[in-house]
Amino acid sequence: MRFSSVLSCFGVSLEGLLGSSPSSRGVQPAEITESELSPTAGLEHTEEIELDYTEERCDFKTDDISSHDYLPDRGYLASFHPKGETRVYSIHYDEFGEETMLSVYFDESRQVTSFRNDNLRYEKDHDYKLSLFYIFRALCLSQFVDFLAMDWIVMDIFDLHTLERIEQYRESNLLRIEEDIRLTEEDRCWGIFSNTYYYQQASRMIPARIDKMIIRRQERWIEGTDYPATVAHLIMFSFKSHHSKGQDPPATDAAEIRALEGVGAAIEAVDEAEAAKLKQELGIRPEAGADTLDDFTEAAPEKSDTEPALEDS
Repeated sequence: MRFSSVLSCFGVSLEGLLGSSPSSRGVQPAEITESELSPTAGLEHTEEIELDYTEERCDFKTDDISSHDYLPDRGYLASFHPKGETRVYSIHYDEFGEETMLSVYFDESRQVTSFRNDNLRYEKDHDYKLSLFYIFRALCLSQFVDFLAMDWIVMDIFDLHTLERIEQYRESNLLRIEEDIRLTEEDRCWGIFSNTYYYQQASRMIPARIDKMIIRRQERWIEGTDYPATVAHLIMFSFKSHHSKGQDPPATDAAEIRALEGVGAAIEAVDEAEAAKLKQELGIRPEAGADTLDDFTEAAPEKSDTEPALEDS
């Protein structure tokens, strides 16, 4: 069978399959103008669509507490000052992060860390708000302070509830206000003060057991000024006697005497630094080379004959 006859069976001619020339159909090809060859031909009536590019924000915050970015990533800044003071600021405490929210004093020679001006309770809530012990750890790691070597943590007591407990304890145990309250784990009143904010924070700062708490009343005078004295209550946590088994060594024990002298000297050094800082804020300029509280006293105006009234907490 011929191929043409096969195609005719399907009603398809060979010419139709191969395509007919225009001349064979009597149709002339249309002329294509230059404008029709343009890349934009046929797009004259299309709408211009603006693509909405949204930049995805990178909100990465390091979880490495030893990183120098750990505190700034969470809105905290730290500045370092003489006498071992570190001041902590937060953009959630004041808008510009310029007011000191916390002062930390690292006394590595005496192995004491002291906290003053703790205003963390006034910081606004936010997703990355840190507790005191986290700030302590981050500062130690960023400044290469060996927190494991710290024997004492010292804090100011600021809440009325704890101050009321202190007053009740003194009354129940016939203690004068100038006498220290000393507690060990075996004391029946240990749980009263171990349930406070101060104990809960201190116990997380150092991975060791707190074996002793000492509460001390302190009158803070700014010598050489009319600035009113304030009454503060300190709470001191001892991590030093790790094998004391809750037994408080006698006051005549040589090691105990040295330990108390060391923490006492650290507290006194912080008092002097705080007094010097306040005098600077009040505009009292020390003489050249004045480093101690006594030096600042000599450089300041004479104290008024009238003693300022105490502002008890």
